[in-house]
Amino acid sequence: MLIGQTQVLTAAHCVVDETSNLIDAPVDLKAAIGIRSAKDKPGVDYDLANVKRVVVHPRYLSAFTGEGYDIAILELDPKTVTGKNELVALPAYVPKPSNPVPAGTRLQLIGLGNLGNGTYGSDTVLQRTELVLEHLEACNEAYANWPDVGDFFEATLICAGAPRTNKFTDACDADSGGPLYAPRTAGRPYDTVIGLVSFGDKCPVLYAKTRFGTPGVYTNVAQLRGWVDANLACLAENKTCPWGGTCLDDPANGCATCQPGIEGDPTACATCKVSGYVVDKNGRSRQYGQCRPKDCRDVVPGCTTCSHRRPFNCAACNFGYKVVNNQCVLKDCLDYDRACRQCDLATPLICTACKRHHMLDAATGRCVRLPHHV
Repeated sequence: MLIGQTQVLTAAHCVVDETSNLIDAPVDLKAAIGIRSAKDKPGVDYDLANVKRVVVHPRYLSAFTGEGYDIAILELDPKTVTGKNELVALPAYVPKPSNPVPAGTRLQLIGLGNLGNGTYGSDTVLQRTELVLEHLEACNEAYANWPDVGDFFEATLICAGAPRTNKFTDACDADSGGPLYAPRTAGRPYDTVIGLVSFGDKCPVLYAKTRFGTPGVYTNVAQLRGWVDANLACLAENKTCPWGGTCLDDPANGCATCQPGIEGDPTACATCKVSGYVVDKNGRSRQYGQCRPKDCRDVVPGCTTCSHRRPFNCAACNFGYKVVNNQCVLKDCLDYDRACRQCDLATPLICTACKRHHMLDAATGRCVRLPHHV
């Protein structure tokens, strides 16, 4: 949807290759602005605009993690946009653990996607349906069995489901990136985008604990309002900011100062604006040089991966180390040889005693099973 005369807001997964994790080249993208039917003609019924730049949130990961940040901005070529299409308004910045609007608010969803499971190809006419914003607790309950989905009270996610009727309704395939919005009112002259279609369970499907379907999941635009504003400013000034960089002023993840001499470099953050955030210094991390919430990697030496739901609990360590009581300790012979019973005190990787029915092999230093005749 248009959030500026030449800026489109969409989901990051629409413009990032899931396998290579690379952003699609602008030349390979087109934006259909104002289309209402597959029979509409470009240049007559709607604008088929060229894309000049693609800006993806730096914390988005193409491999599904359920962490969120599924948001991107497309900068359009003004020569291919007529300016006749209506803009949508952005919501005010609202941090978690709050919903962007009260739970129970009725919202609208539009798209040209499939009409249900088992159907292929987009529908020919723009569809519209009404959904209800769910409580964050209900979102957590609905996706409790999805281990990769983050806590809705923290992640940049919201969920919305069908109104309490017998009609199942939801977003479906090919609706991705579409708007979940609050319709205009007498006091609000523009539709206001609340969420972007991100992911969900099967297109309208029974939810085990209700009869109204599993709520779909949407990117929480209000939570990322600062990132959107900062990138719109970057685009207006023709700055280089497609990877987030240090020119961004994101309330959720922004730099306070940059390293001298390389302003705008995505690895150039020196300090963070938000209390409790640190600069990622892991050279192999996609967040390298950016601000991220402090977690187990900053308090547990050698920790590489944190628990999904308890970010200060270590889940995995550097190669050769294991997690014991939330600390990374050197692995010993018991971790490499299941038949070993005791390790050498001075050299823990060397086995000194084996379990029953096993003996030490002098050549390999490992425990081998005793022959049956012994």
